[in-house]
Amino acid sequence: MQDDKSKQSKDVFSSKLEVENKKFFFDLKENHKGHYLKITEVSGGRSSIITVSYTHLRAHETREDRVCRLLLEK
Repeated sequence: MQDDKSKQSKDVFSSKLEVENKKFFFDLKENHKGHYLKITEVSGGRSSIITVSYTHLRAHETREDRVCRLLLEK
């Protein structure tokens, strides 16, 4: 049986974006299954969250996305 620590998520990178009356939080996290991106939208006291596998995102990135990502990783 795995201990609780192996199932916990580790924060890798976080960013916040504000657009008009909305706030978006982008949290890249890592757990025992790999990396994933959690996107939270907060507006008017309500929040919506989606989680996407980082591997899935990378599979769909364009050449331009790759260039931006590589520049940000420096």
